[in-house]
Amino acid sequence: MGRDRSELGHGLRSVAHRGYIIYFRYADNRFQIVNILEGHRDAEKHFGIDVESEDEG
Repeated sequence: MGRDRSELGHGLRSVAHRGYIIYFRYADNRFQIVNILEGHRDAEKHFGIDVESEDEG
């Protein structure tokens, strides 16, 4: 279930719901919600990913 978002964090997945993106992972046979962001938010910035420096390296 959900889209693979491992570029944002280990085992992270996401699904859209009513203008929000729900970030979650499965851990130890449990469903763990990591965060919920409004769909227009910059997920990379929120999760601490610096896209510009990754493109340079």
